[in-house]
Amino acid sequence: MKKNLRTVKVSIIIGILLFSIFAAFIPSASAGVIFPLPSQVTLKVEPVTPEDLNQLVEIKKPVKIQIKVSYLVTGLFAETAIALFSSRNQVASISLSVVDLPSWVSASVEPNVVNPKVQSGTSYDTAILSVSFNELAPGRFDVPIKIKMEAQEIPSFLFLIEGKTQIGTITVTPQFAPIIDVTPRTNFKEVSPGELAEFPIDLENLGNDITEFIFRIGDLPEGWVASMPANKKVESAVTGGNPKATVTLSVTPPYNFGYHDETEVIKVYAKGQYYVKTTGDVLETEEYELSLQIRNRGFSTPGFEAVFVIFALVGIAFIVKKRRKTK
Repeated sequence: MKKNLRTVKVSIIIGILLFSIFAAFIPSASAGVIFPLPSQVTLKVEPVTPEDLNQLVEIKKPVKIQIKVSYLVTGLFAETAIALFSSRNQVASISLSVVDLPSWVSASVEPNVVNPKVQSGTSYDTAILSVSFNELAPGRFDVPIKIKMEAQEIPSFLFLIEGKTQIGTITVTPQFAPIIDVTPRTNFKEVSPGELAEFPIDLENLGNDITEFIFRIGDLPEGWVASMPANKKVESAVTGGNPKATVTLSVTPPYNFGYHDETEVIKVYAKGQYYVKTTGDVLETEEYELSLQIRNRGFSTPGFEAVFVIFALVGIAFIVKKRRKTK
């Protein structure tokens, strides 16, 4: 009985000595935390296919990008902890959320929790990042989508894999959005034969980059003449420019001899376009049709004015001569 008691006492003493020696080798960073023994985590997010980030995202058309979240356990006790947890087929739980979005971006991650395995080296799990832009997004401007990753801690009696919160980014680029407004200040003018009629037309670029307005005039009635600029580039408010401009349509009705009283409709067509240098594409808006009415009213004597002047001068000279003779 005494022998057994002595054996127990010796075992306890040896255990205390071993524990003290083991504690002495624990680094100062973990002093005061003997059990469980901690390991650290590194998180990272990136696209599964890097080429996905080369595409330009069309405005108001969501794009889906497959992403992978990597999980790496590091530290002095990492190998032992990994051996223990991997034998249990342990997985990590990482919550995903999109943070700090500008007002012109919508983004979400599905699923919002991924579960990479706890293993030696880096492990991965995947999710889908959905991104869309509205027309206020600056065209061709790299936008970092910030993804918050929150890994939960994984505890056991002897070992602890610590939790970790980290921000990763996926960079996407919105496409150019050609959106325009074309409004004439008036739709009706009344002029005399041969008189110039001018129609100011206000332009507004509602898109997210400089836009070129392209104009064309429809078929004209016989004898009518019309002109306006073929194109006009207008800046965007999104990029800090002046989004408004004005062009003028000039129309001259015919000047044939006689009395005129006719109303004609002059059609003008306008559209916005942008040349994408990175892809070579030409993006266009729908074509606007403007209908402008002109009333040509009055009497015209084309080429006869000089004759009338001559007759008037002859008449005046005749009257003056006749009065002199009378005197």
